[in-house]
Amino acid sequence: LINEVGMTFIIAKLTFFISSLTSVTLDRYLITIKLNSLSFWFQLLTFVFILDFLSYWTHRLQHNTKLWEIHKLHHSIETLSPFSSYRHSLLENFYNSFFVIGITSLMKVDPQVRNIGILIFTYTCVFQHTNIKLPFSNTLSLLFITPNCHVTHHSKENHLKNGQNFGFIFSIWDRTFKTYQSKEYKDLE
Repeated sequence: LINEVGMTFIIAKLTFFISSLTSVTLDRYLITIKLNSLSFWFQLLTFVFILDFLSYWTHRLQHNTKLWEIHKLHHSIETLSPFSSYRHSLLENFYNSFFVIGITSLMKVDPQVRNIGILIFTYTCVFQHTNIKLPFSNTLSLLFITPNCHVTHHSKENHLKNGQNFGFIFSIWDRTFKTYQSKEYKDLE
């Protein structure tokens, strides 16, 4: 466990460092989304929204392609806990880090917006792996991925061909692309 958390911390630091170096290069050769002239709150909301949308698709790809071989370690968890969100292979940690680098490098935001946005994303992932039963969970899940939604994602019973509830922060992606399931399952994959 300490190894997994420590490695995640090291990779996160490496991600921030490489992201700042890559940002200059990508700005010259690729189209970037320049948000840094807008208000702090608009930058943050847009950053988190785009990061979450792209993370939904990356996570869905992990379940529907050969990337499953890398991701299935995460699904070997028998009981969800906050530490479950750190259970990934080293290869998946690098894959996810470079994904985050790519996304954050294409969005020109203030550095504190990038840091806070990634922290929001990271802590949301930790929270959704808890076994907390939230009051008004059904209402909250209209917009957000709650721990209950994520338990359904980890269940052995897939009601959709290649899984369900791939979102991280917002449930709107699962609802829009028809991968949302609201039933709670206790039997984890």
